[in-house]
Amino acid sequence: MKFKLKSIVPWGRSYEEYIKMFSLKKDDLKKNILGCADGPANFNSIMTKHKKSRL
Repeated sequence: MKFKLKSIVPWGRSYEEYIKMFSLKKDDLKKNILGCADGPANFNSIMTKHKKSRL
């Protein structure tokens, strides 16, 4: 069966939503955190920026 999507809207959670959803504390954010199937969420990109700024 063939179909065509007219528009696609990527949806993901924000960095702040992840912090609240998983009750992450400052000490947690110093650790490596694996994101699995988190789609277009910006948590990984923000965490990467934080880690690079600490190097």
